[in-house]
Amino acid sequence: MYKNSIKILGLAVLLNFGSCTSDENVVATETVTSKKTSASDLKLQLKNYNDNFKTTNIYQDPASKKKWWQIVGQVAAIASGDAGGAAGMVWVAQGVAGAVGAATAGTGWAVVSGGAAVIGAVGGSYAAYCSTGGHCRGTFNSASPQGLSVVYDFPKDFDHLENVGILHNSGLQTIYMDGNEVNELEWAYNNIPNLKSSEFDKIYNSPDFKKGADQIKQISSDYKNSNYDVQSLVNAYRNNGLINENCSDILSLYFEATQSAQNFEDYNNITSYYVEQVANSRLSSIEKESLLSAFSVSIQSFYYWLNMETE
Repeated sequence: MYKNSIKILGLAVLLNFGSCTSDENVVATETVTSKKTSASDLKLQLKNYNDNFKTTNIYQDPASKKKWWQIVGQVAAIASGDAGGAAGMVWVAQGVAGAVGAATAGTGWAVVSGGAAVIGAVGGSYAAYCSTGGHCRGTFNSASPQGLSVVYDFPKDFDHLENVGILHNSGLQTIYMDGNEVNELEWAYNNIPNLKSSEFDKIYNSPDFKKGADQIKQISSDYKNSNYDVQSLVNAYRNNGLINENCSDILSLYFEATQSAQNFEDYNNITSYYVEQVANSRLSSIEKESLLSAFSVSIQSFYYWLNMETE
């Protein structure tokens, strides 16, 4: 359910893309506490939504004028890979946090989960785009961007994940696409609020965290080599224990829906619906963190790749 408020914020300062974008839309959702949807009912709802989805049919520039990654279907495919990285790394981080004695709940965990989601999404994004022939250098076209930078207003317990998508775009640009040698952990400490004061270094330097990050990069690379077979992507995360069954099922439905998007408005409408339904469900906290992180990254990644220009 949407609140009747849309805040207009500046995106380009946060992303350091060199000039200003015009708008950043914050889409608010209310959590209905009186009635929560079970996981099984949630999946049925989402499937029904997919079956009845209708495109807005907003005019798009002909595909012949665009680079391959700027065609809506291709952008959705890349954004799916980025979202998968965020979803998977939240699960990795929680497992590692417990093993090294770091916080797995509360404020400390909130900072860690957001940081992990960003790092997973950035690494997966670069691998999915660059592993087999991507130019791997580029800048965000902020002069006349297509779409809007949308930030969803998550329930209070998950508001630390609202900017994961923005941070994904910023990290991807700075660490990889600018062509500079930037240390991933240093960038994270300098850009993700409160991360340096958390116990994130113990988690980041854990062999299991590094293993999870490498798995995500490999899964993303394999995903591109499969010609962006979304089901193979989800299966790889599930089979490697990086997400559970509920997250796997819901991400499959979400990616199925976004693959039918014909324009930015479609993609935003789909993602907004999934955010609302997941937020108002009886899924566990870690399932919601994983999925909401994925949705935050997905909409911002779609916006980024739709407007990325190679140098």
